[in-house]
Amino acid sequence: MDTPLVRLLSALTQLGQDGAITPSIYDTAQCIRFATWHNVKPAISWLLDQQYADGGWGDPHEPLHRIIPTLSAILALQIINPHTPEIAAALKLLQEIDQLWPRELPPDLSVAAEIIIPNLVAEARVAHLDVPPFADQALMEFSRRRMERLKQQAIAAGSPALHSWEIWGADADENLLDGAGSIGHSPSATALWLHRAQHPSFERARTRALRYIHQSAAATGVHIYGVVPTVWPISRFEQTFSLYGLATLGLLQQPEIQLFIAPIVDDLLQRLRTAGGTGMSDAFQTDGDTTAAAVAIVRAAGRQGPQAIEIFQPFMSSGFTAYPGEMHGSISVQGRMLQQLAIDGYNIDVEVGRLCTRQLPDGTWPRDKWNVSWLYSAWHAMLPLSLAPPSEAVEQALDSTMHALRRQQHPDGGWGPTSSQLPDTTFAMLALLVLQPRFDAVIQPMLAPAHHWLDQHIDDPVPDTWIGKQLYSPILVDRILSLTALVASRAVLGAE
Repeated sequence: MDTPLVRLLSALTQLGQDGAITPSIYDTAQCIRFATWHNVKPAISWLLDQQYADGGWGDPHEPLHRIIPTLSAILALQIINPHTPEIAAALKLLQEIDQLWPRELPPDLSVAAEIIIPNLVAEARVAHLDVPPFADQALMEFSRRRMERLKQQAIAAGSPALHSWEIWGADADENLLDGAGSIGHSPSATALWLHRAQHPSFERARTRALRYIHQSAAATGVHIYGVVPTVWPISRFEQTFSLYGLATLGLLQQPEIQLFIAPIVDDLLQRLRTAGGTGMSDAFQTDGDTTAAAVAIVRAAGRQGPQAIEIFQPFMSSGFTAYPGEMHGSISVQGRMLQQLAIDGYNIDVEVGRLCTRQLPDGTWPRDKWNVSWLYSAWHAMLPLSLAPPSEAVEQALDSTMHALRRQQHPDGGWGPTSSQLPDTTFAMLALLVLQPRFDAVIQPMLAPAHHWLDQHIDDPVPDTWIGKQLYSPILVDRILSLTALVASRAVLGAE
């Protein structure tokens, strides 16, 4: 019988690879521009197929996240023919998007947007393409500060700074290649490195980098060489973020699930003990987001992991960031860490108070640094708030969130920007399930139609809501989180 639990268990068996992920317009376009090693025509054809009728690339509901893919696409296409109607349509759309540039920098800027956007604009103007600047004083100041920090950093293989090497990198150095054979787990950075590493002395290193490009392309499932994702490999990210929902809902010790996840939990525990945390893969620098998820998983599975206060310290001291020294923090990282600190018995009252101040007046939450859905932020905010001692601020935050969830639920039971879609509905349900023990009478009437919608649409296409250099979907993560919400809500509702 193909029940939600059976489907969840089947999805769990797929964990442990290097990560399935949607293709990236930006990175594919950069690979086309930098490629000297393969025929780019199939990738160009794919790129053209992704253009929307309005002339742009990327989700039309997320105009600011269309700037990077659209700029990079026209730079790739103009190599072939700078006068194509596709470029003209894209230039017209970019002028329209420029009018939407916010007065203040949004918290959900694309990764490295502050240096990628000015660079792409400059290159487009060198190519005599009439593009708007997309650069106000705030962005340029952010860009200047980022470049200053890059100059001061000691850059080593596997460091986050290398993820945007295609923008600021200079000479090729084979010591920059990490254990995956990439530059910063970035196909576009690796493609530029290959473009510059032409000397015969790089032959062995080039072979590794070319293998990486091929493997990253395979991870998209598109089967066109040169069509690549925005980041890869994501093996640890996929494991931890997939299991995190199960961990927060207390499902990891169910016998059926234990059978499938025990080897992963053992491996994560060993990684935490030996490396003091984990990154998106074992070849990339440790980050606070993945580490916090790993700690939660290990503990929820009944293992004795390291003390949260010790392992989180490098990321807490810079404001609950994924990487030490980042220029702004993340609600999701904050929520994950505070939840585990509360479980450890630490007084989180002050930090919870600060978290409450981030809630918006209408009860929603700001978009997170790593996901464009406000419901992703809401879910993570609910984790520590549900454990915090009662206070006026906490009760008001919980109550306001409940009202916002109820107000924004569509008549069909789901959530989404304009209509119901899988990621938003999944995150909303995960938030409701965290709060259900406290607000059961209020949540049941919301959860029942949500469960029905998710059950009917579990196989729908998943829009890209995760933030990289452009929006993407870590395919298995989205799949397992949705199935987790379905299985857990089914149990709460007593559904047959």
